[in-house]
Amino acid sequence: MDYYDSGEVSQFHTDLSLFDMNGKEVMRKTLSVNDPLRYGGITIYQTDWSFSALQILKDGEGPFNLAMAPLTINGDKKLFGTFLPVGDTDSSNVKGISMLARDLQSIVLYDKQGKFAGVRRPNSKLPIEIDGTKIVIVDAIGSSGLDLKTDPGVPAVYAGFGALMLTTCISYLSHA
Repeated sequence: MDYYDSGEVSQFHTDLSLFDMNGKEVMRKTLSVNDPLRYGGITIYQTDWSFSALQILKDGEGPFNLAMAPLTINGDKKLFGTFLPVGDTDSSNVKGISMLARDLQSIVLYDKQGKFAGVRRPNSKLPIEIDGTKIVIVDAIGSSGLDLKTDPGVPAVYAGFGALMLTTCISYLSHA
């Protein structure tokens, strides 16, 4: 991902590989918005990005992948969150550590009372202890939304345009 100075996402990239039926890679390209992959009459557009999972170590065990859910906020800004239960998980009132992120750069952590506990960057290997639980943010796993489009009429449009140009030239020459 590319970021503005403010920290907001300015551009996201997707490394996409196409394989034939034998598993051989036939094409590879890094996609971005307005830079699609074209192959065999199919155009693959990158349309969106999301935050799929947060990979953590809990008390030295793991890694565990916690699914990140999109949260609703005002405007067009993105926010994702996940929850790590702490203590008695069979209780009807489960408490735990909340983790929020606007992008894949930094994760904000809150204790089971909802108080700010700290910020960690994925891959920093810097542990944080919250409510007696030691957490290391290992990785932030992103995902991309892709659109596949095909338009079998494009060759007909080009052929029609070519025929129009040809007949226009012939018509012009016959009157000259």
